[in-house]
Amino acid sequence: MLRVVFALMTYHGWVPCSVDERTVFFQGLPLDQFKPVSVRPPPQAYVPYGQLWELRKCAYGLTDAPRPWYEAVVALLLSLGYVFCDVDHGLFFLFVGGRLLSVMATHVNDFLYGGTVTKVNRFEISVCKSFEVGPVTVCTLTFTGLRVVTGANPSSGSLAIRVDQDHYC
Repeated sequence: MLRVVFALMTYHGWVPCSVDERTVFFQGLPLDQFKPVSVRPPPQAYVPYGQLWELRKCAYGLTDAPRPWYEAVVALLLSLGYVFCDVDHGLFFLFVGGRLLSVMATHVNDFLYGGTVTKVNRFEISVCKSFEVGPVTVCTLTFTGLRVVTGANPSSGSLAIRVDQDHYC
């Protein structure tokens, strides 16, 4: 998946951008379980001993927690006109008039994306309105443990994207 994303970005001259979602499972769609899920409140809540809370959204530890989050992301991307990659449903493309204008990859709470300036801005505004996100990182970033460094190719001057895991060595 990432080879496709970086190849498309390099070909089109798009710089890679990344944004992390915070508390992703709390930002997903509401729970749709048949029976209620109760949790013991954390000590910081200072509630009486023995009181339980009923979850309205997924939380870490539930086996189906990632699904409502993914469905919320897909709903947002489809509303923006993105389509799934047939091979990898974590990879999305935005075509307008048959032209590729943006590519976006997601893995749990990380988004890696690039495209025309207007489409990238539209994506960032929509994501920030829909979810609680961290800062946007451009050109030099980390995505799923891979360090991505963007710069000019010394010989041709064209966009060059280098991906490594040297920081783990």
